[in-house]
Amino acid sequence: MRAFTLPLLLSLALAGTHAHAQSYNQISFNVENTKTIANDELTATLTKSADNANAKTLANTLNTTANKALAIAQKYPNVKVTTGRHHTYPRYDNKGKINGFTGSSSINIQSQNFEEASELIAELQGFMTLSSLDFGVSEATQKAVENELKAQTIQKFTDEAKTISTAFGASDYRIIKVDLNNAGGRFSVSPVMGYATAAAPESSVATQSYEGGESRLNYEAQGVIELVK
Repeated sequence: MRAFTLPLLLSLALAGTHAHAQSYNQISFNVENTKTIANDELTATLTKSADNANAKTLANTLNTTANKALAIAQKYPNVKVTTGRHHTYPRYDNKGKINGFTGSSSINIQSQNFEEASELIAELQGFMTLSSLDFGVSEATQKAVENELKAQTIQKFTDEAKTISTAFGASDYRIIKVDLNNAGGRFSVSPVMGYATAAAPESSVATQSYEGGESRLNYEAQGVIELVK
């Protein structure tokens, strides 16, 4: 037993020394690329709220409004319109008895054609309320920019690795580990909404011109290199 113990201990000691030496010349760092691009997609939600003593009558009112909105949207082929949330709940008097019902129905709008979307929103505001309006980067644009930033970030990481190894007097370097990520995604800048571009009759809402603002897309590389002396 003793004849095998010493070589085994020696082997473990050498392995520990080798592992320590491997990590001795390792350096971790990160690089990041950022690009600011114009928001090219609009999303909006319009809502109809109503009250009625009869739940069935209320439901008919909300359904009729939603159907009317979807029918009007057919005139705008470059705008995607989908039905949103639908809520109905009882209303109580001070004695805890039901004395009516309150409900709401919404539709969602998504489009890269700001002009058509603006016209549709203005038309729907004749009988619905604009609940939210946001601007962002479309999925296709985000993917294209992300691929561009990824290639630039990888090149930037490689250049930085060369600079670091040269500064430390190394003849070369080895990449031990690299993590690529989109650094938290996008950070939208508040959009600027323009004034009405056209007068409208009293019974309708004036069309607005929209400026979507900008977003910053980030991409980051975090890694570890080992200096080769």
